[in-house]
Parts: sequence; C-alpha cells; structure tokens
Amino acid sequence: MASSNRATQIGKLHRALKKHYKFQAPSKNLSVLDALMLGCCLENAPHEQAAQSLQQTRDSFFDLNEMRVSSIRELAELLEPLPQPMEKATRLRKLLHGVFETMYAFDLDHLRKQNIGQAEKSLLQLEGMNSFVLAYVTQVGLAGHAIPLDEGTCRALYIAGIATPEEVTAQSVTGLTRAIPKTKGIEFAYLLHELGADVLASPLPARAKQVLETVAPDAKERMPQKTSARKGRGEDGAAKKKAEAKPKAKSKTPAKKKVAQSASRTSKPNSAASEKSKSSRTKSAKKTTTKRKPK
Repeated sequence: MASSNRATQIGKLHRALKKHYKFQAPSKNLSVLDALMLGCCLENAPHEQAAQSLQQTRDSFFDLNEMRVSSIRELAELLEPLPQPMEKATRLRKLLHGVFETMYAFDLDHLRKQNIGQAEKSLLQLEGMNSFVLAYVTQVGLAGHAIPLDEGTCRALYIAGIATPEEVTAQSVTGLTRAIPKTKGIEFAYLLHELGADVLASPLPARAKQVLETVAPDAKERMPQKTSARKGRGEDGAAKKKAEAKPKAKSKTPAKKKVAQSASRTSKPNSAASEKSKSSRTKSAKKTTTKRKPK
C-alpha cells in the first residue's frame, strides 16, 4: 500500500473509532513505573479490565517488593481475568526484578529527565521488556510519540486493509506515527487498542464490524470466519463420538469374560453331577458283586 493511501486509511479509521468508541485519557498522576506495570496488563486486554486487575493485584500485596518476590503462579491467579495471565505475570515479575536490581528502588521517574532515545535504551535493558510495553511507557509515561501495537491491534489494522500479513507477524506497522500527530497519539492509540481487544473477542462485537467495514468495504473477507468455528465443532463432535465409541469397545471384553465365567459356573455343577453319578454306579456295582458271592 502506498504511504499516501495508508495515511488516508489511518485517518479514516481514527474518525470511525471516535464515533463508536469512547476515549478516556490516562491519569496525569501516573508514574513511569505505573505506566510500565499497566502496560504489562494491558496487552490484548481492554483498558478498564487491565486497570482493575492491576489494582486488585497490587492490593493483594503489602508493597511492590512483596509482589516482586511472589511466585509467578500466584500473580497469574490474580491476573486471571486477563488474556494470557501466565505470560503477563512472568513479564511483570521480571520487570519488577529488573527495576529493583538496576535502581535499588521502585522508581523510574528519573527517566523523564533524559531524552526519549536514552530513556528507551534504559528501558530496553530491563529483562522482560517487549515492544508493546516499551511503546506504552514511551507514550504515556514519558510523553513521547509512539503507538503501542499488540496482536489485537495488528489484526484490526489488517482487517481494515492498512497492515500487511508480514507487518501483523512482526507487530510493526509503518506510517502510524507519521499519519497520526503527537497531539492525537494517545487518543488514537486508546481507541485502536479497544478495537483490537474487540477483534480478539468471539463473536466479533457489532461496533467493531461497523468501524472496520466503514474503513474498508471488503473488510468482511478478512474477518474471522464462522465456518472455522463450525469445523472446530465438527472436529470436536467427531472426537466425542470416538471417545464414546471407545468405552463400548472396552465393554465387549467384560461381556466375553462374563459369558466365560457363566459357562464355567454352569460347567462346574455338571461335572459335579457326573462325578456323583459315577460314584453311585460304582457303589451299585459293589452291591451286586456282594450279593452274588453266596451262590
């Protein structure tokens, strides 16, 4: 796609997003560390759900140091309402470790005194950092110009005809920061992220369909197809039938055993009866011989 055409499509997407989604500006009191932790929870999740889960997680510990030394499983259970809770818990714990081991405190606000390039280099040195969290911290925590992209937002841009399959795989779309000015960056990123979370939902919400079809009339061709779900159900149904058939096959062997056991039981009385008849015959034969002796 030509850069001019892509910029036009991005602007069209921004206008459609404002009609169907509501923007909520981030808190001005958000520290750099708060932005980092929220970015860990926000990937592929709606803003409100991510903020609630993070607050619930923080309230479950005495302080950030206790959270840092907690187990990943414990963090994942607290983040369970979010998608990929184990992955988020692992990243959150690693980043808290990195911050504490680097700064010996849970504070990153000194990065605001550096230029954006130096601050980003410092953040990239933290274990667990990825492109989405880095872009979110740059935009929200450091007041830089960046558009955070995750799986959901990249899929939305692909369905809208803006991103290519290669860009979706790399989670990097060229021209976003040029097409969207810095003054509109936070708003656009917020609305796009909500659209991305809807795209990952099943079934696809009506508002997401309206936005995508407004930007690209052929968007339906790239939307998740219902037939794949039906095929999945068919495969599940076939698997269930096989699973149901297996116990039936197993039940044949016990039936054979039962027949054999019943046959053996019936044969035992017959053999006992035959033995009794044999013994009675021998006794009668002895009696006849004893009677014949006096003659």
